[in-house]
Amino acid sequence: MKLYVRVLPVLLALISIGASPGAAPLSPVIDPDRGVYGVPFGSTEKQLVEKLGAPSGAIQLSSSRRALIYGKSHAFVLRRGTFRMLVVSQSVLDYRVSDGMEPHPTVDSISGSLVKVSGVG
Repeated sequence: MKLYVRVLPVLLALISIGASPGAAPLSPVIDPDRGVYGVPFGSTEKQLVEKLGAPSGAIQLSSSRRALIYGKSHAFVLRRGTFRMLVVSQSVLDYRVSDGMEPHPTVDSISGSLVKVSGVG
């Protein structure tokens, strides 16, 4: 029996996003090499908040790492003041904490499906 190994490229999520009135619409692209929702990796906390609006909360993870929490499902992690990682989960906080949270008006309105593959073509 022959084994064939397939290497799956990184997936991009193209998503339908509801923007706040008067705000520029967010980019629907999640690009693991460049950034998320039009916010490039390396952006400052101020730039991230200008693009996404005020976070639902923030957690100081260490002396150099901070997470901006947007709704129940998104944590934008900053290292030394710059955006480095996005964590998306059903609940980025313990369910006992997140059950009492209100949805974030911009980020929690994101819904869609994976429709584009990076590195193909």
